[in-house]
Amino acid sequence: MRGIGTGTWAVLFASIVGRPIGILAAVCVALELPHRVGWKEMLVISLTVSLSAAFGIFLATGVFPDGPLLMETKMGAISTILDVMLTLAAARLLHVGRFATFAGPRQRVVAQHR
Repeated sequence: MRGIGTGTWAVLFASIVGRPIGILAAVCVALELPHRVGWKEMLVISLTVSLSAAFGIFLATGVFPDGPLLMETKMGAISTILDVMLTLAAARLLHVGRFATFAGPRQRVVAQHR
């Protein structure tokens, strides 16, 4: 497939692995999680913010001249859309957000934290 190369994989890896690690590291440095947010939620939040197709495309267009590297980085930015499936899978496995387990309909709604 035309347009897939080293730049594609670099952008995809940096987006799906680098950003979440950076966000989690920043939270660790802060030494305190936000109120009512656990590590499971922080993991899903960090995966969610790694979706950056539009930003990556605009950045690539502004930084690289026309040519194969520009095409590769644009393809990598577009490929970050695959992170949606990873984020939804993590949220479902960790029971976070809409996948959280809640109390019955007449009871007070409280997420179960393990």
